[in-house]
Amino acid sequence: MDIKRFWGNFQELYIKIIKPILMRNFSLKLQETMNRPKLLWHAGFYDFPLNGVAEYEGRKVWFEADEDLYYENIQKYELKDVSTNSDEECDEECMLYYDLYDIPADVMQDIVDSHKIFQEMVGYHCDHDPSVYQPCVKPYTEFILYYDDNTLKKICSPPKGTSMTKITRISSDNFEWYGRYLYAC
Repeated sequence: MDIKRFWGNFQELYIKIIKPILMRNFSLKLQETMNRPKLLWHAGFYDFPLNGVAEYEGRKVWFEADEDLYYENIQKYELKDVSTNSDEECDEECMLYYDLYDIPADVMQDIVDSHKIFQEMVGYHCDHDPSVYQPCVKPYTEFILYYDDNTLKKICSPPKGTSMTKITRISSDNFEWYGRYLYAC
């Protein structure tokens, strides 16, 4: 078989079969990356974000950590023979999962408005968006005013009894901007 004929056959194969597969896979990966949920800010935090607001498929949603499952997995992991444990095993077995919820638009708006007041009076250290986050630098004498002012509408989470529709469950490593909290004060 001569090289010209081989090259011609290869080009034809590439154009008809290989290129469409590559383009489809690239398109899926790009879409996957663009559609990753973004952790916008946390309202509750204890060792990791417990709950707060995320962006999912272009809209704001409420997220909550499944703490029980996380701590149950940590206990199981720690009961194993420590000499055989690896960091990779712990990363997989001790994964933190979050449930994403749709909540009524008026409740979400109250949470967003309350967060804006929090940002102004306390700071931007609960935000995970790199373009918004700032370390907490306000002195205690300033941000305590937020906590002492009972006239402010402070709705940091959906009030009890709020209708919440579960959308999906994701692992912490699927959140964009998740790791920002590591740099919090």
